[in-house]
Formats: sequence, C-alpha cells, structure tokens
Amino acid sequence: MRLRNCEAYSYRAESTVPSFDDKGPVVFMDGECALCSGAARAIAKADRAGEYRICPIQSELGRAVLEHYGLDPKNPDSWLYLVDGKPYSSLDAVIRVGIRLTYTSLMVVYLAD
Repeated sequence: MRLRNCEAYSYRAESTVPSFDDKGPVVFMDGECALCSGAARAIAKADRAGEYRICPIQSELGRAVLEHYGLDPKNPDSWLYLVDGKPYSSLDAVIRVGIRLTYTSLMVVYLAD
C-alpha cells in the first residue's frame, strides 16, 4: 500500500495525532498479534542502544498515526516504521528495522526465543 503524507514529520501538523517522543525510531504494530508481539520482543532485545519505541496500533496514538498515513489501524497487517520522521510500511519497514538493528543480532535474538 502506498502511504500518504510522506513528508518527514508531517504528523506533527495533524491535530488528531497526539504528540509523542519521536527522537528515535518508532514501530507501530498490532499489539494483539502473537507474531507481532514476538517481533516486538526481538526488537527490544536486539536494541542494545535502547532507541526503539514500540506502539500498538490499538492505542490512541497508534490509530491516529496509521490513519494519518492512510493505513487501516483495524488491519493487523498494518505495520509502520517511523525513523527521522519518515514513514515506511510493510516489507520496506521490516527490512529497514533489520538493517538498523543488524540482521545478525535480530535473528539471533528471535531464534533464541
């Protein structure tokens, strides 16, 4: 799916999006999905610098940010990654998270669970 409002930090001008700490990368994912919960745990373990934030799409913030980018917060496949204010979704988001965390550390942590 093609995202709308892709300018960096465009959500800051949206009155329906609550303000949040966006100094580091933020991952928006389904908080009720077992696979997503596993991915969130893997990210948290691999994030040695402690820079990532995970936000469930069921939260007020998660819903508002996804809607801002034209994604359906009721769709458990909706996955959004914000870094430096820029949005990425789907496989592009997963790849960018993996690159930033390094594939090796992420895979070791995920497979160790």
